[in-house]
Amino acid sequence: MADNIRTTPLRLRPSEHRTILFVGDLLMAVASIFVAVTTWMQYTQYNIDLQAASIIANAALDGRNIDPARARELAERVVNPNVDVPVWFYLLPVLWVILMIETYEPHVAGSARRPLRGIAVAAFIGLIAFSLLFITRQETDLPRVGVG
Repeated sequence: MADNIRTTPLRLRPSEHRTILFVGDLLMAVASIFVAVTTWMQYTQYNIDLQAASIIANAALDGRNIDPARARELAERVVNPNVDVPVWFYLLPVLWVILMIETYEPHVAGSARRPLRGIAVAAFIGLIAFSLLFITRQETDLPRVGVG
């Protein structure tokens, strides 16, 4: 009967548990930033392609023929092809980890409800903070697609 008990030779201290949780969250937050920037760049290219197709279609309706390279050049004048990522955008993983600091305790992480509550609170605070930033800054350079 004692053969059915499964033990692991590796015993981690609570501080090691916290470190593993912290590093895991930080790595995933950094990975999400890179995914967000990549998505943002692809979205920008998609908008340029749509604008170029619209320019070609409008030229065809007028009876003109336009080169696709020229249409893309005109589309890039309308849609900025450069994704200018603000510095604060790269600091979002640090903010996320700070908001999630209470969930790094091993007894909290072992629970089912408390980490979900911590994630929900952190996401809500992030949403409120970005909404306030969006309202107070009237410029259109905020990365709505990247943050989304």
